[in-house]
Amino acid sequence: MGAKRRIDATKIPFLSLNLDPDTPTALAWHALLGPGVIRPLADAFVDPLAVPIRDLLAGRTARSQVRPLAHALTAAVATQLGEARPCPLDGRIRRVADHLRDQSAPQVRLPELAELAGLSPSHLMHLFRDQIGLSMRNFLLWQKMRQALRRIVMDEPLTYVAHQCGFADSAHLTRTFQAFYAIQPSRLRDRNYVQAVYLE
Repeated sequence: MGAKRRIDATKIPFLSLNLDPDTPTALAWHALLGPGVIRPLADAFVDPLAVPIRDLLAGRTARSQVRPLAHALTAAVATQLGEARPCPLDGRIRRVADHLRDQSAPQVRLPELAELAGLSPSHLMHLFRDQIGLSMRNFLLWQKMRQALRRIVMDEPLTYVAHQCGFADSAHLTRTFQAFYAIQPSRLRDRNYVQAVYLE
């Protein structure tokens, strides 16, 4: 998060699976790998899933089949990474994460979050980053981008999405979306170019 990236998959099929950072799978992987680690995986790990992945990329997968495929992919990755122990969030951090997820206001005040957690602001910032792997600011941005993605996939106008998700305008949303997902949000409208599926 925060690192500039660009993905050019115009000539090859490409699958990107984004996990919420406070889900059990993401937390376990964060604990196993640490921050900012990229680990190459053996090509063969997806061989049993090659046909359903190709169908998904070609737009031939029913929405009801996407979640099981996502679970199968994360299980295959977990097998490659090795055993990761469950890492439940500290209850105080869970309260703050849930509050940030439900937060629609563009400004969130640190003293209020610290009071919610029963921690000092500095201890909250440290513990939040340590447990989730993101700062609270980046976690809040993640939530805004999730909502923007959901709305764009539902074909809502970009200007409306920008205002609903706390961006100044559609240009601000487009810049942030491009930096975050390495794709322009307008490309999500082209079903021949990308198949975007948002799962709650």
